Amino acid sequence: MRRIENELRERDIEMLISVGKGPGEEQGADVLMTFGGDGTVLKAVKIALAKSIPVLSFRAGSVGFLTSFDLEHLSEALDLLVSGKLVSDSRKLLTIKMRKQTIFALNDCVIERGAPSRTVSFLVDSEGFDSYHIAGDGVVLSTSTGSTAYSLAAGGPVIDPEANVYCVTPISPHNPFVGSLVVSAERATRVEVVSDKGFPTTVYIDGGESGSLNSGESLTVILSGRHISLLREGPFDYVEVLRRKLAFGGRLRDGF
Repeated sequence: MRRIENELRERDIEMLISVGKGPGEEQGADVLMTFGGDGTVLKAVKIALAKSIPVLSFRAGSVGFLTSFDLEHLSEALDLLVSGKLVSDSRKLLTIKMRKQTIFALNDCVIERGAPSRTVSFLVDSEGFDSYHIAGDGVVLSTSTGSTAYSLAAGGPVIDPEANVYCVTPISPHNPFVGSLVVSAERATRVEVVSDKGFPTTVYIDGGESGSLNSGESLTVILSGRHISLLREGPFDYVEVLRRKLAFGGRLRDGF
């Protein structure tokens, strides 16, 4: 923190440390800086939205699809920031409506079983399509940005982050022929818990627990008109990041 503070002071940048989980005293802030991994960026979404400010992120984790710079490049990134040479990478959010709440997600909304070894049944209803059932461990509803997170681990597709779509991916479905559904931004999708086997399902939004759903309850998602901006050195090369982080199109290195 001392190093970060010194680097900022050298460039006449005022610093305020945010220790809370949501928007607080960050009045008048121009940029929200994060230091960590993708999870840290996801935690910053609420503040960035509330303050309408971009996010400048520094990687201290292992993968980092969202983070823009390695921490060792702090000086170069700050020079680009003060000279106005950073590029804004705009990312759309998912709007989740659950009971009386409206919540936004950069990556995903996950509905998972509440107890191990209990298959949960869901009804998925996207506007204009026939509804269908999923029996399994849960459902991931992800933005194109979040397609490389839990959705990918559950067998979902990798989606261009600029694509105006979101994805519905079952988690360990009982029927292996029930796969991911990529949905247009204009269609809302309602997911109802048909049977929770006596254990309420848990809802996670961007990795944080956000409530639960019982049998007969549902939530609705749609791609939001709102977005957040991630500051980068240049245009985002998605395939380059996939190759570097996931050995996309090549072989995994020893020890990966």
